[in-house]
Amino acid sequence: MVIRKNRILNFVLNLFVTVAIFDAANIFTGMKLNLFLFLLLCLLLLYGKKINIKYLKILCIIECISLLSFLWGRLYGFNHEVNFLQQYLTTFFLLSLLLWDKYININKIIWLPSILLSVATIICYVIILNFPELRILLEEFAYSKEPPVIYLSERTFLGREFVSVYYTPLIFIVIPACVNVFKLLNQRKNRLMNFFLSLLFCTALFCGGNRTCLLSIIMIIGGALLYRIWCTHRWLFHIIIPFVFCILAMLMYNLMTDEESSNETKLDHMETYYQLLSKSPQVYITGMGPGGMVYSKGFGSEVPLMEWTYLELLRFYGIGCLVILFVCFYPIYFLWKKKAVYPLGIPISIGGAIYMFASATNPYLINSTGMIVLIYMYTYMEHGRYDKN
Repeated sequence: MVIRKNRILNFVLNLFVTVAIFDAANIFTGMKLNLFLFLLLCLLLLYGKKINIKYLKILCIIECISLLSFLWGRLYGFNHEVNFLQQYLTTFFLLSLLLWDKYININKIIWLPSILLSVATIICYVIILNFPELRILLEEFAYSKEPPVIYLSERTFLGREFVSVYYTPLIFIVIPACVNVFKLLNQRKNRLMNFFLSLLFCTALFCGGNRTCLLSIIMIIGGALLYRIWCTHRWLFHIIIPFVFCILAMLMYNLMTDEESSNETKLDHMETYYQLLSKSPQVYITGMGPGGMVYSKGFGSEVPLMEWTYLELLRFYGIGCLVILFVCFYPIYFLWKKKAVYPLGIPISIGGAIYMFASATNPYLINSTGMIVLIYMYTYMEHGRYDKN
C-alpha cells in the first residue's frame, strides 16, 4: 500500500514539474494550475497533517507581507493592477509543496523537462538558420500569443551578432548544466553521459542568444573550473582569481554599456526608482504592493512591473522583501556551507546563484519556474545527504 501511494504521488509530481518547467507560461497544456491543485490534494489525502510547520510559518509570513504591502499602497493612493497581486499570491503558494518536503523529491524529476527544453531550443535554432519556410511558420506560432511564446531575433553584443531563440523557462537549465559540468570534471563514472548532457545544456543556452544565457555559460564552466583548481592547486587559484574578477568586471561593463535596446530600457528604469524615492520615500519601507503602477521612462507608460527584479521587490514589499530574499538565498548558502555532506551541494549552490544573478534583470524569480528552483534546492537539502546521483 505504501509503495502504491508513492507511485501515485511520484507520477503526479513528475507530471506537474514537467509542465511547470517546460510550459511555464501555461500556453501549450493549460494544465499547470489543475495539476498543482491535484498534487496538493494527493499530499493532503496521503500524508494529511504530517507537515513541516517551519515552511508553513514562512509561507504565511510571505502571503501576509504581500497583502499588507498592497493595503499600504492603496492607503498611499497608488493604483494597482490587481491581477498582479493575485499572480504573486498564487506563485508563492507553490511553495506550499514544501510543507511535505519529506515526501517529495524532485532531484531526479527535473532532468526530463530540462532535456526536452534544450532539444526544443536547439531544433528551433537550426530551423531559423537553415529552413526559411519553416522559420515563417515558427515565427507565426511564436508570436501568436501575448506575451509571445518564444522570442526570435538577431541580437548584437560586444560587436558580434547572435541569433536568439529565447524561450523564457530556458534559464532553468543552468542548474542541471552546473551539476553535469561539475560531475564531468570531478567524477570518473558516467563521463560520457555527463559530457553529452553538459554539451546539450550549454548548446541550448548558447542558442538562447541573449546576454543572460551567454553569461551563464561562462559562469557555469568558469565556476566549475575554478572550484576544480581550488581543490587541486589552491596556490594557483589565489593567483588567477584577481584576473578572473577583472575580466568579469570588464565584460559586465561592456555588456551594460552596449548600445542595445534592452540595455537602454533597463537603464531608463533607474530614473523611476529615483523619482519614487524623492516623492514617496516611505514606499521603500512599507512597500506599495505587488502590481503597484508607476511611470517608467524605459517603457514610456505606466506599468505594474519593471525589469530590475530585486529593486521591484523593494518597491513592492519595502523592508519586507528581506524575508523573500532570505528564502531565495538561504539554500544557496546552506548547500555551500554543508558541501561535505551534500555531494552535489557545490554545483547546485553555484547553479542557484547563477539563476538568482540572471533574475536580477529578468522576470525569472517570482514565477512558477523560480518556485520550482527553490523547491528543488530545499528538497535537495532534505533528501540529498550523501546522494551522488
